[in-house]
Amino acid sequence: MGRLRLIRPISWGQLVVILLSFLILSFVGCSRGFYRKQADQQVSFLLREKSHDPDCELSRYDIRVKRISRMYDPFSPDYPPLPPDDPAAHRLMHCVDCKKGYPCWHAGGETPYVASPLWMEFLPLDDDGILHLDAALAVRLALVNAPAYQSEFETLFLSALDVTAERFAFDKQIFAGTNVRYTSDGQRRTGRGIGSSELGLPASSLRVEKMFTTGAEMVVGLANSIVWEFSGNDSNATSTLLDFTLVQPLLRRAGRDRIMETLTLAERTLLYNVRQIERFRRGFYLEIVTGRQAERGPTRRGGFFGTSGLTGFTGVGAGGFGGVGGAGGFGFGGGGAGAAQAGGFMGLLQSQQDIRNQESNIAGLRSSLLQLEESLRESLRKIPDRPDDILRQRLQIAQARQALVNAQSRLLNTQNQYLGELDQFKLDLGLPPTICLVINDPMLDQFNLIDTEIVPVQNQIIELQQRVGTSTESLLAEIEQFSAESGNRSLQTDSDEVVRSLQGFIAYVEQIRRIQERLVTTNIPRVRKDIAVLKEILPRRREELTRLSAMHHPETSEASCFDPVPYQAKLPAQFDSSVLDIQRLAGQPSKLFQEVERLEHALKNYGLQLDTLREWLNQTLADGVQLDSVQMRQQIRSKVLFATPGILSQMAADVLDLSLLQARARTENILLVPVEIDPVEATEIARECRRDWKNARGTLVDAWRLIEFNADDLESGLDLTFSGDLATAGDNPVKFQSPTGRLRVGLEFDAPLTRLLERNRYRQSLIEYQQAKRSYYRFEDRIARNLRGTIRTIDLNRLNFEQQRLAVLGAIDQIVLNDEILTLSEQRGETSGATAARDVVSALADLQNAQNNFLSVWVNYEVLRRNLDLELGVMQLDDDGQWIDPGPIGGKNDLPSCSRCALSNTAPDADNDENSDLRGQHVETDPSRDFVSPEFEAGIEVSHQETSAITSDVSRSRLRR
Repeated sequence: MGRLRLIRPISWGQLVVILLSFLILSFVGCSRGFYRKQADQQVSFLLREKSHDPDCELSRYDIRVKRISRMYDPFSPDYPPLPPDDPAAHRLMHCVDCKKGYPCWHAGGETPYVASPLWMEFLPLDDDGILHLDAALAVRLALVNAPAYQSEFETLFLSALDVTAERFAFDKQIFAGTNVRYTSDGQRRTGRGIGSSELGLPASSLRVEKMFTTGAEMVVGLANSIVWEFSGNDSNATSTLLDFTLVQPLLRRAGRDRIMETLTLAERTLLYNVRQIERFRRGFYLEIVTGRQAERGPTRRGGFFGTSGLTGFTGVGAGGFGGVGGAGGFGFGGGGAGAAQAGGFMGLLQSQQDIRNQESNIAGLRSSLLQLEESLRESLRKIPDRPDDILRQRLQIAQARQALVNAQSRLLNTQNQYLGELDQFKLDLGLPPTICLVINDPMLDQFNLIDTEIVPVQNQIIELQQRVGTSTESLLAEIEQFSAESGNRSLQTDSDEVVRSLQGFIAYVEQIRRIQERLVTTNIPRVRKDIAVLKEILPRRREELTRLSAMHHPETSEASCFDPVPYQAKLPAQFDSSVLDIQRLAGQPSKLFQEVERLEHALKNYGLQLDTLREWLNQTLADGVQLDSVQMRQQIRSKVLFATPGILSQMAADVLDLSLLQARARTENILLVPVEIDPVEATEIARECRRDWKNARGTLVDAWRLIEFNADDLESGLDLTFSGDLATAGDNPVKFQSPTGRLRVGLEFDAPLTRLLERNRYRQSLIEYQQAKRSYYRFEDRIARNLRGTIRTIDLNRLNFEQQRLAVLGAIDQIVLNDEILTLSEQRGETSGATAARDVVSALADLQNAQNNFLSVWVNYEVLRRNLDLELGVMQLDDDGQWIDPGPIGGKNDLPSCSRCALSNTAPDADNDENSDLRGQHVETDPSRDFVSPEFEAGIEVSHQETSAITSDVSRSRLRR
């Protein structure tokens, strides 16, 4: 039989051209950008593959930075220019130990920029270069500029790269290479008396490797050698060898449980990280808005020792890497129970409101000080009833001035602390602290109980009182001096001074008139609007108080102590029941409207008085000031010197009443979004919806799988091997002939005589699985504890909010009563009481503290509401990364459910079937007595079959219960 001619012979020149072309292409390879884009495409494919599940849907599938970001790099990612370097260290790049360094460090150019040089152009700055920031813009800026946020997505990217490395281990891997060698021998070297030279390609090879999921490894290779000898007859020789090797383990290191473990772990880890990055995104929102510490993001298992994939995996230790690294960002850490004090953006708003409250308190202290000083001036014009009245008034003025100075000092410290917090917040957003930023958000505007539009009016009145008081004393002294020396005609210059003073009073009257018009046209309508809002929301207020009364009724609280489910999950009903009194709201709007009518009438009357005074002043100045007339001097005293300060004093008192009236209405207007959910229901929702809980279940199974993984090393080694090769005959490099072939088959056996290290690893995996189980149920316990604490604190804040509401109203009453007492004392011509100053200072301090506490409870409640949304696992963000408020929860409203699917009332998944019938039911102290065998209870080993039987008994026993 003739030999089969497979391939047409090719010439030597063609073969050399082919080999040289292949060699040149191998040297050149692909560009850096090709490999980068290839890696990006594969990672994007993997992330989209893992995000098919609704709870794993990602917001982005790459790590590209937006052009508007401070992190944006406008230069080539593959050939970046040289960044700024330290000059002394830079010299060592070019010369080290008198040896020249790499000469092409500057080939890509140089740049003085580390951050993007154009990112500031994309900020929404105003004409003055100021960035006005609200909560939504703060979140958007953080998503674009915060390095911590970008780093978490880069960790997810690296985790996906580990998957590509593990998948590649099961792909066909092709290796090719060659070398060229030229040898020249001298005459004596050859021993033949003539020299020789050879040019050869002695080791050109092509190899394909493939690993199978059964543990088999196959290698197919093609080796070629070509040698030209340039001596004698210029001969040449060529040979080609085709070989293969197949090794199939049959016992040890065989089977998918062992071979596919690293691939399975890498795939599952990527799934965990996809879930975890979504949980991190929600936690990152809370970190920016509320200051809550962000959730842990993705954690890469692989990449140790500078490799890609799960190189170094041992099957024991943290995450299977012998204690190096961790088990991933999906571990067993529960969320916090709530925020004791807000941070982040809401914390800055809270600090702003605290500053406003302090400014309002300072305005009240200044007004009180002026009132006390005016009272002292009045007392000095007459003989006091008691010798110590003047001293007592001076003491009160000193006390009021001291309180004012202390309040101003506290305000300066608070403002300095606020600026420090603002700089830190800029860093959290990824912005430099040098940028000019103004926090401006209406979130807490409802807590401007003292209207921001009325505080400037109060300050203007206080300044006018000071100036009018000074002018009054000066003019009164001039008139009294003129009366004492009325016969002296040389005092014409004093008459001119009086005219100028009266002209100044005309300016004062016009300023007071503008203030009066502003109060009537602007502030009065704002107060009416707030009262109208109160009238509108009264039904909701009554409903909320009714619900709270039912929740915290003493009988309900005592009965719950005998119910094992809500026991120690609710607050005891030990508080003043008047806090929840609905009758207190009856008639409130009508009373406030009547008070507004009174104040509006008084303010309009001031306008008439001011118009009359201005006309008299203009007429008097037009007719000429006749100071030699006693009647004229008396008219100046009564109509100018006494009337103007009196109008200002009465207006200041009415403005104070108006501001407190508005504060009372606004205090009653503020509501909480109701949240009513049972801790048991909350735990069930979290069990179904929380991404980290799903990851924790998966992590537990990962530890369980390692038992089989490490048990494989205890087996005997038995490998089935196949190998063979086929060579060419003669000088034809492709002329393979069967007579030149070889085939080998064999078995390799390794007896399990030395397995001490393997035994230790196996025992360690058993222990770590038990530890993982304990960690898992401790993780569940922490979630239950946190949910109970969060819900309990929410209930506390709902009750405490009503208590702080009453505290604010009580502080307002203190200020009103103090003002009425001082007014009565002035009307009777009496001096103020011995504790008047301290009473005013105390009342203003109580109002400030009550306002801050009232605000703090609301802010903490809103923080807890957002935290609860995250802890339940149902928190949703829109396309811009903003929180979608679920609104009221529980009561008449639906309970939250998982994303894109309602929380079913059917049986839970297989991971939780064993616990499904125990949820929300009373269980005896030791239910195991009904079904646990004595051998199992005593700690005797149980076989696999007996374990299955016990599991069935457990299920049947729980069903009976």
